[in-house]
Amino acid sequence: MSDKTTNDKVCWICASRSLELMRPSSIRRPLSDVNFAITDPNYGITSAIYRCQGCGFLQCAQLNDTLQYYSTLKDEEYDNSAQHRLHQADKLLQTVTRYKKSGSLLDVGAGTGYLLQQAQLLGFETVGVEPSSWLCEKAVKKGLNVLCGVLPNPVLSPPYDVVTLIDVIEHVTNPVDVLSSVTGVMAGDAIGVLVTPDVESLAARLTGRRWWHYRVAHVGYFTRKTISLALDRAGLRPIAFSRPAWYLSAAYLMSRLNVYLPSYLKLNPPTVLNRLTVGFNLFDSMLVVFQKKR
Repeated sequence: MSDKTTNDKVCWICASRSLELMRPSSIRRPLSDVNFAITDPNYGITSAIYRCQGCGFLQCAQLNDTLQYYSTLKDEEYDNSAQHRLHQADKLLQTVTRYKKSGSLLDVGAGTGYLLQQAQLLGFETVGVEPSSWLCEKAVKKGLNVLCGVLPNPVLSPPYDVVTLIDVIEHVTNPVDVLSSVTGVMAGDAIGVLVTPDVESLAARLTGRRWWHYRVAHVGYFTRKTISLALDRAGLRPIAFSRPAWYLSAAYLMSRLNVYLPSYLKLNPPTVLNRLTVGFNLFDSMLVVFQKKR
């Protein structure tokens, strides 16, 4: 076995002990909750990424305790983007309502509750769980039922007709356990919806190490094959795949584009662009609708 292969770490999906180093760590400073911000612009910086030789899953096997950072996380930039993120939530809920028009909805990783706000307008009974006490407090101040914590959560009252995990599963070091907890709170005919980056997408291959989803907070990198395997091991089955678009402010997008430009081409976006919502789709995320296995 080469020095780039390890037997002392386990694949988070298939439990194989044969992990091969694919990319060394690019972290140069001690980590803090700032590195785990939703709006972190430091693309390309990750812990060491290992590939499972059994199933192909990519994971940051050395970064196995991330919850400590989320509990103290604050993100003012995220909280100031309500207009655009509410629009995003509306688009995601269009997928939900193709399968469920009403009922109870649990949002895992609820943030400040944008998805819950819009789901309530559609008549859903909503609850969320969120590990950041700061984000939780923001949600509760809006009058939303968001519990501070993670799954499993003893305060929840399952079963739920809809469970959503939007850009969550790539942040956890125990994805199968998280999905198993989702299985446990779903009603028999419930649907789940998750969104996660696709490391096999064309955009990921073209941008290489500078892909915008390569960031410290993302510790698991999925493909259609590995997210399907994770769902299967949790007692779930995918029933639909799609490529979601995203809706953010023009100023936010311009500032993130600057990351890829040489210094002489970088521009400071005018304030007026904060009010303009832009939809875009790089086809590098997967939206997966799933159900419990029959």
